[in-house]
Amino acid sequence: MKQIAILTLGVFCLSALTSVAKDNAQVASMKQTLASASAIELPAKAASLVKSAKASDLKATTVTVVKAAVGLNPSAAPAVVGAISHSVPEVASLAASTAAAEQPTLATAIAKAAAAAAPGKSREILAAVSAATPDQKLALEKALSTYTIAGNTSADAPKAPTVGAPFLNTTVTPTTLTPATSGEVPTGGRDYAKP
Repeated sequence: MKQIAILTLGVFCLSALTSVAKDNAQVASMKQTLASASAIELPAKAASLVKSAKASDLKATTVTVVKAAVGLNPSAAPAVVGAISHSVPEVASLAASTAAAEQPTLATAIAKAAAAAAPGKSREILAAVSAATPDQKLALEKALSTYTIAGNTSADAPKAPTVGAPFLNTTVTPTTLTPATSGEVPTGGRDYAKP
C-alpha cells in the first residue's frame, strides 16, 4: 500500500514538474519572439500575439505573453497590459493580474493602464489586480476610484485646450502701462544695482 502511495505521489510530482517546465519553455519561446521587438514595439508585438491566439488558448497565451514581455522589460508592464487590454478587452483583467504579480511595485500603473484601455472592465481589473497584490489593495482602489464603469477614464485627465490667452484674468479690462503709471520706482532709479 505504501508503495502505491509513493508511486502515486512520485507521478504527481513528476507531472507538476513537467507542467512547470512546459510553462517555462513557453515563456522562453515567447521571450525569444518578443526579443526581436524594440522596447517601443514591445507592447504592440505582445498585443498582436495575444490577438492572434486561438479562442481556446487565449488565456494561456495571455499569461505566457505577459510573463515573457515583463521578463524582457519590467518597466514596460503598464504599456504591455494597456496594449493587450485595448486589443483584447476580455483578457484585460488576466493580463493586469499576471503583470501585477510579476511586478507588484507597478500594480497601480498596470491597473490604470488596463482600465484606461478596457473601460468597461475596470471593476474586474481592480478585483484581479487586488487579488494578485493584496498589500496594495487600498492604493489600487484609490487610483481606480476615478474610473467609472461606463469607461470615463479619469477625473484628473488633462483638459482640452480652451480659446483665450493664457494667464489673463478676463474679468478685468486690460490697460496700457507706461513708465509713469507702472508703480513706485526704487530709490536710486530703475537701474540701482551697479555691476
